[in-house]
Amino acid sequence: MAGRLGVWTVLILAAVLAAGPAFAGPVDNALKRIYEMSDPVVENILVSMRDKNYEQAVKDFDDVMLSALPPSKLGDVAAENMKTIGVYEPGSKKHISIAFTEDGYIVVQYECTFTNESPVVVRVVYKRGDAQHKVTGLWFDSAKLRQQIK
Repeated sequence: MAGRLGVWTVLILAAVLAAGPAFAGPVDNALKRIYEMSDPVVENILVSMRDKNYEQAVKDFDDVMLSALPPSKLGDVAAENMKTIGVYEPGSKKHISIAFTEDGYIVVQYECTFTNESPVVVRVVYKRGDAQHKVTGLWFDSAKLRQQIK
């Protein structure tokens, strides 16, 4: 009996692997659409912060995010971070991952180059189903930033 289960497991696994490419297209297209939506938003935030144009940087924040991190406060946070990691090198972001949370958010992560550190992981969060694609969360993570917290 155990031998038969092993054969069935191998056959089922082979069938799933063979069918994999058939299922990859819709998933790949969905991920591509998310990156196409997110890439210009993130580039705007990073370049605007580099240029110290914080009004422009927050233009895609949702109301809650904007209330928590208005342009003046973003400027303070950015200035502190720039002392540690430097400024963003435009066009340097690379896709890392996209995650869908159970509570309805899309988390998009990028690996970016800053003048004093690379990589810096930039995590941007969107509310699933928001047609305006407003940013609901923004985090920067790097070895130097983590050490700064200690």
